[in-house]
Amino acid sequence: MSWSGKQRALVVKCFFQNGESPIKTQRALRTTLGLGRHDPVPSCRTIKRWVDNFNETGSTEDKKRSGRPLTARTPENFEKNSPF
Repeated sequence: MSWSGKQRALVVKCFFQNGESPIKTQRALRTTLGLGRHDPVPSCRTIKRWVDNFNETGSTEDKKRSGRPLTARTPENFEKNSPF
């Protein structure tokens, strides 16, 4: 499941309101969002990663990664770089 920015912000808010416990955060999300017991919620690791990102950058988005950017292999690029 993909979580929007608003939903990630809610997760971080719930984390701090629930004594910085990922398990309590998951329970609070199920209650707040009206989810069932087996409906998907972010894992403990994901909650911690979002909180860490929020504490470091003020955002829950993933950090920019260094390295060469990926390029798309379009038919035009393939023809341009093909020896045939």
